[in-house]
Amino acid sequence: MRISRLTKVLAAAAATIVLAACSNTSGSNPGSSGSGSGGPVTLTWFMWSGSDVEKNAWLHVADMVTQKYPNIKIEFQTAPFNDFWTKLTTQAASGNAPCVIGLQGQRAPQFGNLLVPLDDYMSKAGVKASDYVPSITKGLQYDGKQVALPYDVGPFIMFYNKDAFKAAGLKEPAIGWTTDDFMNDAKALNKPPKYAYWVQSDIGNLYPWVLSSSGKTNLNDQGQLDVDNPEWHASAQFYTDLVSKDKLAPQIPSANSSSASANQFLSGNAFMSLDGPWDLINARAQAKFKVGIAPMPAGAAGSKTWSDGSGFGVTKDCKNPDEAFQAVSVMVGSDAENYLGQQGRAYPALISAQDSWYKGNNTADVKPVMDAALANAVPYTTTPTWQQVVTTFSKQAVLTYNGQGSVDDLLSQTQAAGGS
Repeated sequence: MRISRLTKVLAAAAATIVLAACSNTSGSNPGSSGSGSGGPVTLTWFMWSGSDVEKNAWLHVADMVTQKYPNIKIEFQTAPFNDFWTKLTTQAASGNAPCVIGLQGQRAPQFGNLLVPLDDYMSKAGVKASDYVPSITKGLQYDGKQVALPYDVGPFIMFYNKDAFKAAGLKEPAIGWTTDDFMNDAKALNKPPKYAYWVQSDIGNLYPWVLSSSGKTNLNDQGQLDVDNPEWHASAQFYTDLVSKDKLAPQIPSANSSSASANQFLSGNAFMSLDGPWDLINARAQAKFKVGIAPMPAGAAGSKTWSDGSGFGVTKDCKNPDEAFQAVSVMVGSDAENYLGQQGRAYPALISAQDSWYKGNNTADVKPVMDAALANAVPYTTTPTWQQVVTTFSKQAVLTYNGQGSVDDLLSQTQAAGGS
């Protein structure tokens, strides 16, 4: 997944790459062309990617659609993650959205209204939501309707440096470890300028600590932001203390991001860091130490975390929605999911295809952790103004965590950015 995990940013120059040529005979709408109703149809599929390897994987999936439905041709367009959402917003405003688009769970409240509900299509085609991980299936719903089908999913989990734990004479984190265990391990590991843990300024990195401590989610029952409360305050203070009081994590730079955190972990400067399984394969390939993963340390509410993922939906601008759904059904079907899993491009949301990720990438050792984390994960539900929330939180978190601002300021400002 590119999260997008979660808030996964693929920093690159803005570009849209058309990888299959076709003529658009439908006039103003670039999403599809052709006759439909069984005749030849060309569908535009817009999806983010950050490397040639990733683009080639999507091209292979596009070919799988045509192999199953020879009348359907796919024109694949792509852009880096951040640019993708900017361009999609522009396209939607002009009524020219592509036929098929990628959708991250966190973005469903913002873009779900652009998409065709798929429930009736699924029923007619025999596509069962229960075949996919429930948290991401729910995460790709809008107004109670399934507006996208998931291709990947991932729980936020703890990455740790196996070699550092061994050198410190510590037992490796495992299912059942607690917040007290985490603190004891962190104190034993901490040797500045090499720190036990890497605190990150994104709200998604604080969220699992809140869930495990209190079970409190980020939204209330009405779907409104709800973070300025005692439960979030307690966890935010704990997180702040890791940096400014306990000195178990270094101060964070203003440009802190998930990629910067991964670099700190991979460089060996932080021995534990929260991340998603989408980074495990690359981490094991790049790190000069053995990488392990563990569930969130259990707090008073247990070991809780969030999960997120992405999928594909059909836009309301599409002139050939029937064929577009056929394409989506292939893109999240067993053949495509097994391919993406084997290639390490996704941890499949299709439950029956998940073994492909383990067998294809030598990751069978982490299956118990993944199963436990997913079983205790909640969907990363958000609001239509979530980007404002993320930006406000991240900016103030740098000051708060570094001891230059208060937790009260962090949460009150974030709440205000959420509009409630």
